[in-house]
Amino acid sequence: MDSIGTILVVDDEVDILEMIEVGLAGEGYALLLANGGLHALTMFDADSVDLVICDISMPPSQIECAGGAEMLLRASLLPRPRAEDV
Repeated sequence: MDSIGTILVVDDEVDILEMIEVGLAGEGYALLLANGGLHALTMFDADSVDLVICDISMPPSQIECAGGAEMLLRASLLPRPRAEDV
């Protein structure tokens, strides 16, 4: 079955990621799960991600500098194709 779109889910809490995955599993979406902002940025591909669900209050860890809000800002600055008219 082909997916109807790709959703990138970003949260530092594994339980939340799993809950969202279970909730969307049967809806026809391809899901990408990232357990932190930096991980999400490495997965973010503007050609394939249609929607990002992100915990914006996710703090940056000692390992990475990208918390939730910063990850969204960085992702918005990445080059991406023009949206098609709907």
